[in-house]
Amino acid sequence: QSIKEVFRNAMSNRRFKTIVLTENGIDCIIQIKRALQNNEVVCFHGDRIIGSSGVQLPFLGKSTNFPDGPFHISAITHSPIIPFFLVKEGFNNYCTKVFKPIVIQDNSKEKRNREINMAMKSYVKILEKIVKNYPYQWFNFYNYWNDVN
Repeated sequence: QSIKEVFRNAMSNRRFKTIVLTENGIDCIIQIKRALQNNEVVCFHGDRIIGSSGVQLPFLGKSTNFPDGPFHISAITHSPIIPFFLVKEGFNNYCTKVFKPIVIQDNSKEKRNREINMAMKSYVKILEKIVKNYPYQWFNFYNYWNDVN
């Protein structure tokens, strides 16, 4: 109960909005589109999927699933994907790592899947670089490659 109270207090003073994923998905897509139209920043976890969907890509020597939803949203809304990481570099020192935006150039329906796949591969290469440089700061409470291999 005390943890719930701390969480409730922290969330009441926040300066950000949370878009909760729902079963039908349409609700959150509308909220994401509205946020992007308002020039707001929308953040996604690029290395976590919900359920078993996603796109298999090589990562740290094995294939695993990555979420393609953020990339489809980027293609449809013409919004760039900006890889962003916060890493600890010392006792009380954190460093922000921001990479060149990944832009899906061709949004035509015919070429969209190929463009999305190329964008995802670019993102995964960046994630792999970060994980290799900061291996103890990327942790999962499950076998990340279990469902694929």
